[in-house]
Amino acid sequence: MLYLLGGAPRCGKSLLAREINRERGLAVVSTDLLRGVLAPLLPALKEAMDGGDVAGEADLFFPHLRQTALVLDLQVPDAMIEGVGFLPRHVVALRESVPVGVRACFLGRSSATAEALFGHPTDHRIYERLSDEARDQLAERIVAWSATVERECVTFALPFTDLARTGFEAGLREARGRLFSAAAR
Repeated sequence: MLYLLGGAPRCGKSLLAREINRERGLAVVSTDLLRGVLAPLLPALKEAMDGGDVAGEADLFFPHLRQTALVLDLQVPDAMIEGVGFLPRHVVALRESVPVGVRACFLGRSSATAEALFGHPTDHRIYERLSDEARDQLAERIVAWSATVERECVTFALPFTDLARTGFEAGLREARGRLFSAAAR
């Protein structure tokens, strides 16, 4: 089984993936790592990443996501891919193109402030260097990104957890339940 945990930045995807790895021993691959390796090699991907083109970036990244899923299927019985590098439409495309079952859940925030996003420790060092103005802009981008993801989740009948509605901890529990429940698609 391949588990996909996607959505906007600063929504707890990496944290939840690490918890699941510790508890279940599930192999976890981060799209942050994959995109970071690919960006210098693929100018169009780097341009989309730098320009904040969420859909364009995800579409350019998809062939590499699919290849990662195929390799994981050969290497380990179950795995998780987490990160920002894909959208709900890519989950549907993966289901049609990989021989393994695919379950997914997306996280987002319908509202966000810089204080809520950056008021706790993070393993993502990229955020340490941001100015207050850049953090405020990122909060706005996360809300817009989340809206894009949520619309696609509705279109493709995939689960979306809004951390602004559920609260952070409750939202992570909800997402975990959606990924691993017997009724999960």
